[in-house]
Amino acid sequence: MVAPTGIASINAQGSTINSLFKLGKGLQGSKSIEELTKNLKPKDRAALKSLDTLIIDEISMVNADTMDAIDRILRYVKGNMDKAFGGTQVIMFGDPLQLSPVPFDGKTEKDADDYMKENYRDYNFYNAYVCAAEPLQVTRLSKIVRQDENADSKFVDALNHIRMGIQTQEMLDYMWETAQKNGKPDIYTPNLVPTNDAADTINKRNLNAMEGESGFFNGEYEGENAEEIFRESSIAIPDKNLELKLGAPVMFVANDNAEMRKAAGVKTRDRRWVNGDVGIVDGTQKNEEGQIMIKVKMKDGKVHLVPKYVWENLEYGRFRGVNEDRMKEEEIKQRVTAKYKQFPLKLAWAITIHKSQGQTYESVNIDFSQKRAFADGQTYVALSRLRSSSGLHMTVPITKDDISVDKNVVEFLGKVNQLAPVLSDDMEADAPKFDPLLGYESSAELESAINNNRIKGPDGQSLTTYQQKSLEFYLEKIRENPNNAEMYREKIAELYGSWFGEQSMSEKEESKVVEVDVNNFKTAAERQALIDLLNSNGIPYKLKY
Repeated sequence: MVAPTGIASINAQGSTINSLFKLGKGLQGSKSIEELTKNLKPKDRAALKSLDTLIIDEISMVNADTMDAIDRILRYVKGNMDKAFGGTQVIMFGDPLQLSPVPFDGKTEKDADDYMKENYRDYNFYNAYVCAAEPLQVTRLSKIVRQDENADSKFVDALNHIRMGIQTQEMLDYMWETAQKNGKPDIYTPNLVPTNDAADTINKRNLNAMEGESGFFNGEYEGENAEEIFRESSIAIPDKNLELKLGAPVMFVANDNAEMRKAAGVKTRDRRWVNGDVGIVDGTQKNEEGQIMIKVKMKDGKVHLVPKYVWENLEYGRFRGVNEDRMKEEEIKQRVTAKYKQFPLKLAWAITIHKSQGQTYESVNIDFSQKRAFADGQTYVALSRLRSSSGLHMTVPITKDDISVDKNVVEFLGKVNQLAPVLSDDMEADAPKFDPLLGYESSAELESAINNNRIKGPDGQSLTTYQQKSLEFYLEKIRENPNNAEMYREKIAELYGSWFGEQSMSEKEESKVVEVDVNNFKTAAERQALIDLLNSNGIPYKLKY
């Protein structure tokens, strides 16, 4: 079980993708397979070679370059170059309409960003070459767990629409009126903000404004290169030099566990808090062993003694153990390679929406006063962290400009027939419509590929001038009137069929598998445009690398 970020991997009780596959920072696609696998030790290779099923959580945050790197590594390590992921079954969980992969910086990482733009339609995982070659089997989990669909139906219905990028003024007014009705948020309610800068500014400003002296609590790393390992793993850990004041709101960033209850002298087996709960610093106290613990007062009045928590970086491998004076290879196991010990608390006046993904809150205050939402799905993620509308607070109203959806994701979901949940009848007409041949940009991209002679037939020959002009004509007719789509799809199928000539039946069937050489395309978008067309007409194809 792996996930793209540390907090997601902790929630899934797994490891990060970078940790399992020993991926370095930055772009992977430009690396040779030798460079890509150079950090894999023999035990790492043995573990990957024995891997039957790989589960990836929060898949929406994984980029296409990483997916192809995983595919290349598994094919190479398992010695099975003909099968996707070397024959390993890959199961992915996540909502593509939530937060997307973080792009490379166009200034400081320009080469990497240029590579992604030239080789992939966009950053999303499903644009990886391996996903194009092996169509995904998609299942939508329809039961909503976080909210009560019956008790809070209007809020849930609004969330469903905002997830799809659909909004009306009536819906926005409902959200603002609900937030106003709920009154002023208390100190236990965190502010969700779009950027790290906004969160840091709010937290520092409020901490400095408090009376009294600050207390500083030092974290401890253990293991070779432990600090570097945790920094690269993106695990949401507290600062090494944690600054707090009496009365400051703090958020727990790890679940309570048996070891922590034992250190605090608590007899109960019940978990006292969960990751994401908010309390107030109420002082410090030593336990019987003389260890300092922080007292945190919860909203219900209970005060918990909080000792330090230990974060562990895990590796998977086949580790040998001694058995009756001889060495014996055991099953794949986890091994701790690095630790970080610190109080599991962070200042909670404000946190970023990005870091809230996967979390659940009783109440939040969505604060777009300093910075408006700027990423697709960002407003939906903020709103959907709530259990119910009774915990919704806002600093300023949400506007239509704060709600957006990645049209490429909508296109992908349309292709796999997983576009939308059941929407209310009065807004069904507003749902995004999708035509598998038209898409959003594929027509123009396909024409570009045709005009630049980069689309090849099964024998490597180029389209004839007649075929190019005919295909352009058909696409234009469909754009003019989508009702013509079915008729012209048949004509496009005939157009491609002219490639196959008057061969014998066996030769004809064999040649109908169109070979798509990825090297003939300047960008992944052009390649995907052809694949979309072949899929929509049921024409079999295979990718050639």
